[in-house]
Amino acid sequence: MKLQFYTRESLVVKPKDTYTIGGVFITGVLSKRYNIACDKNFTNCFNRGKCYKHSLSSISHFCVCDYPFTGENCQFINSNFCKNTACPPNQCYYNVTAPKKYSCNCSSIRGSISTLDNDGNSICKDINECKSNPCHHGKCINKNGYFLCECDENWNGLLCDRII
Repeated sequence: MKLQFYTRESLVVKPKDTYTIGGVFITGVLSKRYNIACDKNFTNCFNRGKCYKHSLSSISHFCVCDYPFTGENCQFINSNFCKNTACPPNQCYYNVTAPKKYSCNCSSIRGSISTLDNDGNSICKDINECKSNPCHHGKCINKNGYFLCECDENWNGLLCDRII
């Protein structure tokens, strides 16, 4: 990727990848021609993005973004970041403490919680409401987001708690 020094640009740095900026190769560490001290007026590299400028130019700068952030100021998450997750649509978010750096927001899905599968992937998992044995005189059937009670003979009600 070649940056032009009259515009603000950004670069997403992935570990061990090599990039070309202004004809200089870098591998996550910038050449001496770049200086981390950007103008005091420009403090807009978000999400731990680092601001750099060319030592021979007083107006040009760019943000080096940690993956998965992108955008001129590292303000966006790469659109492919959540593409292959098990999260419901629009419910994936960046989470620096998670094993794979993302988590699913499951709060909008009734009866589910966010958890990790055996491979460390964040997923929304149905809560088994039947574990608490809510059906007093009947059999509990767990469904995604809810449960049903099949009442024993001579019992009825939502929880099989009324005698007929």
